[in-house]
Amino acid sequence: MNLSDKLNDKFSLHWQTPANRFDGWYKFDNGLILNCVNGIKPLNLQENHFLLKVPALSFDVSVDVSLDLNEGDEAGISMMGQSYRYLCITKRNGKYYAGIKEGEFKCEDYLISEEEINSNNLILNIFAYNSNIYDLNYAFGINGKIISDYKKSTAVRWIGAKIGVFARGNSSGKAIFKDFIVPSKN
Repeated sequence: MNLSDKLNDKFSLHWQTPANRFDGWYKFDNGLILNCVNGIKPLNLQENHFLLKVPALSFDVSVDVSLDLNEGDEAGISMMGQSYRYLCITKRNGKYYAGIKEGEFKCEDYLISEEEINSNNLILNIFAYNSNIYDLNYAFGINGKIISDYKKSTAVRWIGAKIGVFARGNSSGKAIFKDFIVPSKN
């Protein structure tokens, strides 16, 4: 299965949110513009998080993102499950940082690694493969280069793992996502 969503003017039926959608979270204008709203809380409790069920046993994800974040805002890409991990770009002290964070259902998220980056226009990646029918291993990347170690995914309680995009904070910052592409490898 190949999934390609241009994210230019509407959501395909594949996209879900963990809460009823609210117009102030997003809009479409030459891409999906996610507004930095609803504060920063554990990602599994973040309402304005747009998700897709994992589409295949092995796949890669790439999504173009242009960031216009304010101090403390975050935007990124995720692999959600009972335990989860995500790649977030944060603006702090006027600079952008790429961080890998991890969390677990109903617990606080924590930072695993972080590095300064020199651009606010990026391609965010997830690289996923299965070692058997039950184990999906994945890593995150920026512009096609892996920046995290591989981790095994877990189901989201009864519904399975999901991949997603998000933006959050308490400002007028935003992230513009385009061309969400998921070519399967099997």
